[in-house]
Order: sequence, then structure tokens, then C-alpha cells
Amino acid sequence: MITRMTLVSIIVVSLILIIVAVGYWVVTQKTPIEAGKTDSGVDSLQAARAEMEAYYASEFEKLEGSEYSPVSWNAMAASPIQVDLAEWPPEYDPTENDVRESVWWNYFNPSTKRAFTGDERESLLRDGFFLEETDPLNYIAYDDMIDLYNDLYTGEYDLNYSTVPVFISSDFLLHVYHVAFDRMLQDVEEGKFFFRLQNLVAAMTNGLREEWKRETSAEVRQAFEQSLAFFSVAQKLLDSTFVPDTAIAPRVAQEVAQIESASATSTSVILGEKQDFTQFKPRGHYTRSDRLSRYFRAMMWFGRSSFPLHNDRLTLAALVITKVWSDPRVRNQWRSLAEPIEVLIGAPDDLGPVEYVRVGREIFGDDMPTTPMTQRDKLGTFIGRALELSHARIADKAMRGSRTPRQAAIEFRFLGQRFIPDAYIFTRLTSPRVGSDIQPRNRPKPADLMTILGSPFAERLLADDFSIPGYKAGLDSLRGEFTSLPDKTWTQSVYWSWLHCLRAVLSPKDRRYPFFMRGESWVAKSLLTALASWSELRHDTILYSKQSYAEMGGGDEDEEIPPPPPQPKSYVEPDLEFFNRFVSLVHQTAATLSDHRLLSDEYRRKFSLYLDRLMKLREIVRKELLNLDITEDEYEMLLHFSHDIAGVVIPETAGDRIEEKYKQMAIISDVHTDTFSRRVLEVGIGVPQRMYVAVKDKPGGSRICVGFTFTYYEFVQPVDQRLTDEEWKGNIYRKENPEIAKEEPAWVRQLRPSSK
Repeated sequence: MITRMTLVSIIVVSLILIIVAVGYWVVTQKTPIEAGKTDSGVDSLQAARAEMEAYYASEFEKLEGSEYSPVSWNAMAASPIQVDLAEWPPEYDPTENDVRESVWWNYFNPSTKRAFTGDERESLLRDGFFLEETDPLNYIAYDDMIDLYNDLYTGEYDLNYSTVPVFISSDFLLHVYHVAFDRMLQDVEEGKFFFRLQNLVAAMTNGLREEWKRETSAEVRQAFEQSLAFFSVAQKLLDSTFVPDTAIAPRVAQEVAQIESASATSTSVILGEKQDFTQFKPRGHYTRSDRLSRYFRAMMWFGRSSFPLHNDRLTLAALVITKVWSDPRVRNQWRSLAEPIEVLIGAPDDLGPVEYVRVGREIFGDDMPTTPMTQRDKLGTFIGRALELSHARIADKAMRGSRTPRQAAIEFRFLGQRFIPDAYIFTRLTSPRVGSDIQPRNRPKPADLMTILGSPFAERLLADDFSIPGYKAGLDSLRGEFTSLPDKTWTQSVYWSWLHCLRAVLSPKDRRYPFFMRGESWVAKSLLTALASWSELRHDTILYSKQSYAEMGGGDEDEEIPPPPPQPKSYVEPDLEFFNRFVSLVHQTAATLSDHRLLSDEYRRKFSLYLDRLMKLREIVRKELLNLDITEDEYEMLLHFSHDIAGVVIPETAGDRIEEKYKQMAIISDVHTDTFSRRVLEVGIGVPQRMYVAVKDKPGGSRICVGFTFTYYEFVQPVDQRLTDEEWKGNIYRKENPEIAKEEPAWVRQLRPSSK
């Protein structure tokens, strides 16, 4: 008789055997990606990853559930508020009696008294503010700037208390938005865009392969083979286990090797066109995971690879790509990527499938049959019609040879990079459009952009460039062009709206504003804010934005602690136009992403919180400008502001696991390539600067407020040494390159009395 113990043992052993058998069967099965392919020596870890991502690629969009469901964002809440400002009352301009000799960092610990030097007091009396360097923090809980604001508070008597009145700067608000936007974009790219791109590329590869096998014309077969190789490169970049068709495998491998080396400009094996492979070095936030790096390279391949209209062979290849793309299912997959990117960054700068299908159907037929494509008269008609369409306005490669500028600028790109106004300005203000052989201008200056956006200080920095032939005329022409743009144009995408906010920052302030905002030093400080925030913008959008190219041519423990004095009154930078535009930017970002089912519950909560606090700050700004009383609750909100929004910048799932280097705010971005000198223009930010501001108004009286602003750097690097954030942070935080401080513009140092 079988005892109960024996029966249990038999059952347990049987279950173990079943589990082992099932496990063996799972391991020996080919993943969906490997099905039908020869063994390529891929290890089990790669195979497991491929299987997992194949599953997500097919199922993720179906299973997204309610987390990304669109919600209604109250547009009225982001509507601008307007006030008629009178001249700022003279009695609220600080006098020498109002500028104290020191500030108390901690009233409870007299040894923390911060005494001002004579030069600093002079700056407060003359300019109303000055800047001071800060050292890198030893530990960062949230972010450099947030932590520095949080450090202004003391904790005695269980109070969240500060004896230093806080100055909430536009720099702080813009920086918090950048961090939230950048991390939200990472979330979307890793969880959405990567899989959408993978699905799209697989659909295009399969469609091209089927057409290639059916085609009988040798010329068209060659076009399909070339196009299949083009998409196989992208599929290999996304999935290292992908095995291309035998006929094209060597070319695909060679192209992928050039992309992954990212070290030179050479001829594309697939397209036969010059390609700057240094652009394929993952930068920005795309170094933070393997998936983001793969996504970066694949999207850069589509964004920078062109099929020029002057080349009949490549135009035929673009047409067969368009034929496969015109399948409604493939077209919808393409739109699931292209349309969200358009609302974030802007429209493509080159022709794409939409334009080619529209013209192609008129000339070749609704089904885009391939036979008429090889007829020289019809192909010539297509090229002629395409040449009449809008052409690229940003030169993103060096042009040589017999091409005219117009022909060179008209190309097909499957997922082309986006038109951005700053790269357009750089294109217009560099050779050969300005300058001469004797006096070329191969490298723009960020001050070019800031002058067009309205900074008089930036224009003064360009005085030496006015002697360059054509430069002054080009600058004036661009200023007229951009000044005449309506608000609808300035708010067409998140990228444009961000620049629209910087226009408000740069606008000089008159007698209607407090004393510290009216002087020349504040104009310079505003330029610092705008340049640094623009650096963050370019960093966040480096993959999608088309880059311009210069074309060839304490006290003792037993000390008695006094009772706390009245809480000093904090202050918000009172720029109502900036707040109107900034509130609209945050609202636009949340609403458009939500409409495209890209805003997760986490970032819906974060943007909701930030938008709520910004609208409350805007109401305080209105009162400040009118010298109206501010409630105790509003002052309390200012005191707690940095604590309240700290969670906006940390991913909810990160906990304590997020690496400190990702909480360091220093970032870098290359914004222009000079092919003549083989140099790139880099712009970046480092550790924040402390800012002391002399504030005097009716509700708060006279006080010295403390806040923080950006640092800013601009310099050139060899084209094959484009910097990553990690490399730049090494210079800023670990002093791996002590000379980097010299790259800070001299006019920024002049805002710090200690640097004069």
C-alpha cells in the first residue's frame, strides 16, 4: 500500500520532472525573432532579451490599458492674465540703508552669518543683485538646484524655517521643467517609441522583401534590394540578433560597423552618399540604457540618411519605400511615431513619404505601380514636381561639387529630423550665405539666436562680426522675419513654445518693474538664463532636431538658542509675460502628450502638480507687480515650493536606486558642426550659481533674497569627440579637466564681484 508520505513524494518528483521538461522545451525553442533564421551564435542572454522585446513589440500597444488614457486638460486654466502696470513707486527702490552688511544663513547659529564685501554691497546698490559661485554638492537627493534651495531652510523647533528670504528665479522654474520633460521623454522612448519603431521597421522590411521577390524588372529589383538593405540596417541597430538576407548581409554589417564606430565622415555603403558617422555617438539621455542607445542610432539613421532628388537611382529607391509605406497599416505605424514628434519638436525639414505619395499617385497611379517609375519621362516629371515642393531650410551636411543649393536641399528622408528655428538661424548666418573666402564665418555664435529672440546684450557681443561681409544684413533680415511671426507660429510645438518663453526672459524691463530688473546687469543675467535653458532644450531634443552645418567653402552645543524671529518674506521673479508663456508651455506639453496617449499616470500627476504651483506663483507675481498684499498662505507656499516640487524630477519607481550622476544637473550638447575645421560647437551648463537680490516692496519691506541661477559654457570640440553627459560631468564635478572653467564667457564672470 502506498503511504500518504510516499504519495506526496511521488507527486513532488513528478512536478519537478514536468517543470524541468517544460523548461527544456522553452529553452530549445527559437524566439519569434529567430524563427526561420540560421544559428548566428547568439548567446542565451541575447536570445532571452530578443524574445522579451519581440513580445513587447507585438503586445505592448494592445496592453497599455488606462495608464496612458487621454485626459482633458483645462485650457482656460492656462489662459494668460494681463494687468496694466504703472511705474514702479520710487520709494520701493532700495537705498543704502536697505542694503544690510550681511545675511543670516541660520538665525539659530550666529556663526553662519554671511558678511558682504565692499564690491558685493556696491553691486547690490548699483545693480540690485550679484552672483556667487557654489561648490558641487557632496550628496544630491533630488537635483543640484533643488537641493541648494532646500538647503536654505533650517529645522530647529521642528520648523521648516528659513531666516534667508527665498528668491524663486525663472532659472529654477525652467530647469525643473527641463528635468521633468527630459525624463518623461525617456519614459516615452523606452516604453513606447522603441517598440513602435521596431514594429514599423519590421513591417517595412517584410513588405520590401515581399515586393523584391515578386518584382521582375532588374532596375526595380535593385531599388527594392537597396531599400531592404537600408531598413535592415535599422533593424540590426534595434536588435543585434537580427539576421539580414544573405544578398545584403555584408553591406548591412559594414554600414552598422561604421555607425557603431561613430568616428568619421565617409561614404555610406548602402546609399553611396557622404554620411557624418560621428553623429551616431549616443549623447544626451540616450547613454542611460542599452535600449535608448539602440533607439538613438536607429532614429539617427532615418533622420540623417537622405535620398537626394538629383540622384535617379536613389529617387527610385525612395519611391519603392513609399509604395510599401502607403499600406494603411504601415502608414499608421509611421504616424504613431511621426505625429507625436511633430507636436513636440516641429515639422520635418525635408520631404518624406507623405509628400512622395501625394505626388507619386498623381503621376504613377493610385497603387504606385513600379513599371511607370522606370520610365524616364514619368520619373523626370515626378522629380520636376517634387522640386517645386518646399525645400529644406537647414543645411545639415557639407555640399560640394556641381549641385546648386536648391537641388542639394531637396531630399527624401523616411523619418527626417525636424526644422528648428535656431538651426535655421545658424544656417543663414554662416558661410557661404555670409562671409567671403578671405573672411568666412564657418561657426555661428549662440548670441546670433539670442539677438533674434530680442536680447540687446547679445547683439553687443556680436560687434566684431559686423565687419564680416553680409552678416549685418543677414542678421537684420532674420530679425524682421522672426519679429513678424504671430503667436500661433511661436506655439506650434513644445520646442517653439520653449523658445517663446525665453523671448519673454530676454525682453528688457522698464520703470514698471522692480529696481534689480531694470539695469544692464539684469539684461546680461537674462541672457545667461536664456542661453542655459536653450542648452537644456537642445540637450533634450538632440535626436530629433536637425543640426546646422557650416558648408565647405555653527555655534557651541551649550549656546542658548534664541526664539525664532518673524519669517522673512520670500519673492518670485516678477516677470508676468514669462509666467503666462511658461504656464502655457507646461499645459501644452501635458495636453499634447496626453492626446497622443503618451502621458503616463506618473507624469500626469507630476505635470498637474507643477502646473498648479506655477499658476499660484503667477498670481503672486501679479500682486508683486501691483504692490498688493500677499497672504500668509502664499508666503508659506513660497517657503515650501522647492520641497513641494522636488518629487517632479525623480522617477517614482527609482526610489534610492537612481544613480547620483543622473541627479547632477550638468549637461552638454553639440549644436553645430563646422566641417571646414572639423569642430563642433558645444553648449552646456554646470553647477548652479547663488544669486543675492535686493528686494523692496510694500507687503514685504526691504530684504536681501537668495536664489539660484544657471552657469553656462560654450566651446568647440573635435568632431570625433562630441561630448556625452558623463564625460562633461567628469569635468564639472570631478575636475578631470580643470581648464574647463575658462570656457565660461567673460561677461558671465563679470556678474560675480569676486571674479572681477
